[in-house]
Amino acid sequence: MLTSATSAEQRLAPRFSMRAFLMLAGWALFAPPALAREPAAHGPQNRAADLYCRADRLRVEHKDFAPALQVYREIVRRFWESPYSDASRLNVGRCLLALGQVDEAEQHLKAFYEADPDGLYRGESLLALGRIALEHRLNLSGARTCFEGLEAWLAKARKAVGGDALRPPPHAERPRVKPGQLVNRETCWWYLHRLTERCAVYLGFVRFAVGDHQAAESTYKRIKRIPPLARKVDDPTDPDRNGAWNNYTHLEDGAERGYLYAYPQELALYKKRPRQRLAVLLFDFYYFMCQWDRGERMARRLLKGEFGPLEGRHREYPQYAYATALIETQGRKAAFHQYMKLVPAHNGRAATWTQSRAALAAANITHTSSDEDLRRKSRQLYRRLIKAEEQNRFTYQARIELARDLVEFDGRREEGYELLRTFPKESRLRPLAEFLLKRYLQIDRQKGHEGGEK
Repeated sequence: MLTSATSAEQRLAPRFSMRAFLMLAGWALFAPPALAREPAAHGPQNRAADLYCRADRLRVEHKDFAPALQVYREIVRRFWESPYSDASRLNVGRCLLALGQVDEAEQHLKAFYEADPDGLYRGESLLALGRIALEHRLNLSGARTCFEGLEAWLAKARKAVGGDALRPPPHAERPRVKPGQLVNRETCWWYLHRLTERCAVYLGFVRFAVGDHQAAESTYKRIKRIPPLARKVDDPTDPDRNGAWNNYTHLEDGAERGYLYAYPQELALYKKRPRQRLAVLLFDFYYFMCQWDRGERMARRLLKGEFGPLEGRHREYPQYAYATALIETQGRKAAFHQYMKLVPAHNGRAATWTQSRAALAAANITHTSSDEDLRRKSRQLYRRLIKAEEQNRFTYQARIELARDLVEFDGRREEGYELLRTFPKESRLRPLAEFLLKRYLQIDRQKGHEGGEK
């Protein structure tokens, strides 16, 4: 019997081994690459990784912050010693902030930073604290402390990891962060570069807002020294990037000339209203960074009087800013109606700088509209600006735009030519008017026109 049993086992053994081999081979062929490379494991580290991946998907992909918050807290509670714990503690603060619990988020992030100021993710906690101070509290000094603290933290972190660790490896590609991936100075060569970029964006703005324009310009120039592969703004496939590269150039240029989107005569109205002035500058910052939703919210907060009552001319620029943001968030028709709230009713003549600016903007966004009524209103606005008693850059621009519309769209060539021939000599746009007139007449000669209407 013993011999018989042994023979049976020997006969079965090859079959079992072949079956196991085929199963393992099939699993290796058809499993996802990440799974095929790593052996299955069921220890605490892998359970923490699974939970972290789940929380990241909820927060980043689905914007479902309340469930994500619970999962991050579970990771911190159950896997305190895991490398996922610090990342989760940072993301707890982010989720609280996204849920509107600003005070709790601020307290949590402060406690996280103070527990280990040089530890992983503490730089990102300083960035978040600086943004809370700046965007929620409108506390410039507090924001500057956080962003300059981040700048010092980055210098120490770069020194700790060494220069070689900050260079792109051979055949490096643009960073692609997957849900659940731990991203910090120890795992990603580009991490400190990206954090440097984000720090420079906000620190440059804070330095500009306090009047240190030269330091702001220098801060923005620093971004250009970051390796192109690491810069978030250079990545056209990143849905979370904060605008095109030239937005940083706009900020740099604004620091050099001393103003961003609001002109000096508009900013001067808020000289004795520091909170309102900072809110106006924040809208300008969002405008240059193409962060339209944030810009719209800031303009709404201004108009609601959150930073003090607005009356008369003090209300004009926030209204203009709100209309400008609506172009991207709600469309040109909605923006047109908001701009028109600034256009005076008396003969349609804009009496102030911002009113002229609003009239021009309203005309510019509707002059090629498919809505005939809006096109007609845009021509009326151009004419009102041209007839304004006080001429400025907006009235001169209106003359250029109306002349082009008359020639190129309305078939009223001679009327358009006359606007260009009689262009005011004191305007900086006169060379453009002369160029357009010369070009149009040249086209007429080529087509057999005699310079008049056809």
